[in-house]
Amino acid sequence: MSLLDVNEVISEAEFTEPAHWVQRRVVVGADGVGVYTQTTTDIMVIPTSGDGSTLDRRRDAGVVEHRQRFYTSAALSPGVKGEDADRILWRGRYYQVSSVADWLGWGQGFVSAACTLLPPDGGVRGDPE
Repeated sequence: MSLLDVNEVISEAEFTEPAHWVQRRVVVGADGVGVYTQTTTDIMVIPTSGDGSTLDRRRDAGVVEHRQRFYTSAALSPGVKGEDADRILWRGRYYQVSSVADWLGWGQGFVSAACTLLPPDGGVRGDPE
């Protein structure tokens, strides 16, 4: 077990940024039809770049990383047992949680979440033409 406790770092303003934790669940309405409900919670995250495997080089020589890693004390979920994966709204863009690593050795309730950048429409697309 590590002796380093990162709980203090997670709460330090110098290292964290505000984000929104978006949980989407399907519930059955009164008419028997399933509908999405969405819960948004304000959280603090420590954002870091992804693994570099999904870089896009743009014409203007800019590079876009489609993966991001967020460290937080929120209980993020990659979507288990038929549930949708949680999303993080950070700097105006949605990231979908693809995997969560439990980092209890570094602090109580501390997780590292690998996330994938969603399209600007938030991953909601119309019917194909």
